[in-house]
Formats: sequence, C-alpha cells, structure tokens
Amino acid sequence: MNDQEREPWGERLAAEGAAAGRHRAVAAIATALATHAAVEDELLYPALAERTGRRTDDIAVRTMAGAIIGTGLAAMLTGEGRPEEFFERFDAHLALLEESLDL
Repeated sequence: MNDQEREPWGERLAAEGAAAGRHRAVAAIATALATHAAVEDELLYPALAERTGRRTDDIAVRTMAGAIIGTGLAAMLTGEGRPEEFFERFDAHLALLEESLDL
C-alpha cells in the first residue's frame, strides 16, 4: 500500500474518531442538562415558590430560577482562580438580582 492509499484510510479513521468524540460530548452535555433540570425541579422551583407564595410552574418563579443559575455561573466565571471567594461574589450578584427583579 502506498502513501496515497493510506491517506484516505487515515482520514476516515480521523473522521470516525471525531464523530465518536462529538457523540461523547453531546452525551455529556445531555447528562449535565438533565442534572441541571432535576436540581431546578426538585430544589430551586419549590424553594422560590414557597418564598414567594407562587406555584412552582409560575413563569416568574421559573424566570427567577434561571436568573439565579446565571448569577451563579457569572460568580464562578468572574472569580476564576479564586474559588474561596465564590460565596462572597455570589451574594453580591444575588443582591443585584434581588434589586432588579421584583418577585
């Protein structure tokens, strides 16, 4: 087999490897999203509904839950490399959120 005959085989293997990698990445993302949804459904929606006197399927409760998740992500990203400061940053982000959204 010469180099020209080997190249398509190598490209095909590389493409199959890339496809398998994409499949694993999609599966990992799907698992993470399912976990995220479970946390919202089991913890965040009920806690917000109880605090506000609204139902767990109320659009305001679900919007606030999404904002809280985003706030947590922002607190993590702004403090990259300083995890010990996370709760201080998260509290500051939540205070701004609380001022901005009336529930």
